[in-house]
Formats: sequence, C-alpha cells, structure tokens
Amino acid sequence: MAEKSCTPILAVVVFHLGICVVSSEEAVDYSGRMHPGRLHQDNDKWVFQSDQAKQIPLGELAYVRFDGKARPLPRAPLRQMLVLPSQQHIRGTLKLIDAKKVVFVTSWGQAVSLGREQLVGLEQADDALPVVHDDFETSLKSWSIEGKAGLTQERAFFGKSSFLLDQAVQSAAREWQPPVRDGTLRLFFNDPAPTGSLRLTLEMIPETAREPRPALLIDHTGYACINMKVRFRPWKTVSGWHLLAMEIGAGRLRIFVDDHCLGQTSLPAKEAIKGIRIAVSAGDAPEQKNGKHWIDELLVTRRLPTLPRPQTMKDQDMLWLEYGEQLFGRIISADAAAVVLDAKFGKRSLAWSQLRGIYFARPKPGLMSADPEITFRAAPGFSVDWLRAKLVRWDNAKLILQHELFGEIAIERERLDKIRFAVK
Repeated sequence: MAEKSCTPILAVVVFHLGICVVSSEEAVDYSGRMHPGRLHQDNDKWVFQSDQAKQIPLGELAYVRFDGKARPLPRAPLRQMLVLPSQQHIRGTLKLIDAKKVVFVTSWGQAVSLGREQLVGLEQADDALPVVHDDFETSLKSWSIEGKAGLTQERAFFGKSSFLLDQAVQSAAREWQPPVRDGTLRLFFNDPAPTGSLRLTLEMIPETAREPRPALLIDHTGYACINMKVRFRPWKTVSGWHLLAMEIGAGRLRIFVDDHCLGQTSLPAKEAIKGIRIAVSAGDAPEQKNGKHWIDELLVTRRLPTLPRPQTMKDQDMLWLEYGEQLFGRIISADAAAVVLDAKFGKRSLAWSQLRGIYFARPKPGLMSADPEITFRAAPGFSVDWLRAKLVRWDNAKLILQHELFGEIAIERERLDKIRFAVK
C-alpha cells in the first residue's frame, strides 16, 4: 500500500518576473538540478519548457515528475496486478485465463486480451489478501438489512447495479472472518447534488464490543469523522463518486475519502475489525426531506508481510501462496475468484484469497525496452503503476502513449507521477 500521511499538503509557488506561476511539473537533469515548468511537444519534438522560458531537450533530463496532488478514481476495480516483462506492472481486474490467453481490464478501463507468453503473471493488487468482496450485482444475502434498502440499476460505479439507501429507517451490516488487524476496507459511495437531509454513517464493528464506534459521517455539510481521537478538518461534500478507505494497522485506525485523511484513532492492543454497519438517519436540513446514497464495490483485505518475488520456471506455471509456498504445474483456467492448477497431485482450485500471485512458464526472459519509464496512479491509496512506452502527444489533459502490448493508451495528466528517460 502507498504510504499516506494525515498532514496538510502545501502548494509550491514559483515567482518569475513578478508573476505568480504554479508549476505542476518539475524536470531533474543529470546533475541533479531541478527545473520547474511543463512537459511540452513542439511539433514532433518533445521538450521541457521551463518557467524561465528555456526549452530543455529530454535527452538532457533524468526524469520529469508531476505534482501528484490529484488522485482520480479508477475506471475498473483494482483486484489484481498484471506483471509484465521489464519490471512493468499495472492494476485492474482479471476476467479470465484459458489455455492461450489472459483477459484483463486495466485501471483506465481498457479490456485487453494477451497471450500467456507475453506476461510474467498476476499478483494481488495491494500486497494484501481479500477477506470480503461484494460488487452488489446479484444479492445482498450476506448483509443484515433493516428497512427496504436494496440493489438498484439507477446508478453504479462499476458493473450494472449498486446498493441504494434512501430512507431514514434503513441500515445494513456485514461481518467477516477472520477479523482484520492489519489491512484496509475500501468502498465507493455516491452523493448526488444537492445532498438531501439524510445522513449516512459508515461505522466499523470492532471484534471487542464497544460504543461509540469509529465512523465516517456524510451529510449536506460534508464528510467528517466521528468518535475518533484525532479529527481533521471536514471535507466539503462534492457531487459524484468517492472512495472511502479505512486503514487498520499498528494499533491505529485512519479514515480517508479520496486520499484526504479525515481522522485517526488508536485501537486497543490486538484489536481487530470484524464488520461494517451502514445506516441512514434524518439530518439537520429541515427544508429537505429526502436524499439518496449509493454504495458500490466493497473490498476488505488483510496485509501480507513482504516477501521477494520468486523466480519463474522455464517449463512450469507456478502458484505463490500466502506464506511463500510454491505449487508447480499447468494453470488450466482462472477468473477473479479462483485459479485451477493441473499438477502431479491432480487438479486443484485455489481461491485468490489463498494466493499472493500466479506466474506463467517463461522459456526465456524478454529484452529490456529502451522506451521511457512512466509511473502513474491507478487510484488513491495505491502505489504507482509502471509502464515503458513511447510518448506520442498531449490530447488536452491526457498524455497519449504507445505501448507494445496495449497499443495507444491515454493517461490523464493528474494521474502521472514520473517519466524517466533512458540514459544515452
């Protein structure tokens, strides 16, 4: 998981010729000197335009880094990480694996079908094992529901449906095993504009009963933590979809909305979180008597201790298990739920909740590409994805890249982290 801080972010302002200029990019040359400015395409030539109106050829630069203040939401669930040759990796969702191909949906929403021989393998998206996943597509049987809350196709972030709560008497709770002592809960929620008088509370259920419970409160005034020892400034309500992340670990619970840290609180030693309760109540806006809140794509994970990635085999596929064990054979099929391996002990199906990753047989390693290295943010709270690709052009606020496997792809400027150039 990407390390996040609950400290305020300060903007860097550069003054030039009496004019206040905010640079969203910074180039670093091979001497280590930094140049604020913008990555720019001048006809067919890429240069870095500094704030001093100097054009610096990319061949003179080690890398260009971007401000990283904005972290847009992904366009697909981030459940697995596709591992490519040359240390490349991107997050998204595995759709299927068969005898010849892998079908994968990337974080930017592109569905790709790749030959197994083109890939190294797949790993968990966040160095963590899934405990609970609910896409709210078919059933709410795992939830304890009060009121007439239910699934709807009126609005969804992923898929076709989401969970709608629109009355003050509604609530829904879900518990899981094992309780999570070190991990993350993520879900997407939607607030329409204007927000009605209904308040939405999302509270964690600790393993040891205690009241009041740490929670996120959403109403017409904004997003705020309640029942937390340290609460930061509430964030104003913004219409649309948002990502809630509740991080548990090292005796602490922190709550984020779209990477804005709203609060944190200490937890008793060995405390664990075993569930979540979502409830709607009447708010403090008497002029409005309605409101709607949509919930989508719940994922609870428990963090794994870091282990070095194992070496791939020339003639066998491999499954990498939670504690570092390895199973060898032939991967017959897989989807987002499980992987089927044909081995000497017979066929065996293992859920992704048991796997750190899977790897395909690789007779020989591929050649290292000389294209620039591009790192970018798939979603708030995740470490960066990493590709090697050619720079093609800017298309408004999107950088168009040409990748040897994905073809032409577009990455929003606000997702970009760093572009590193090959040493010549």
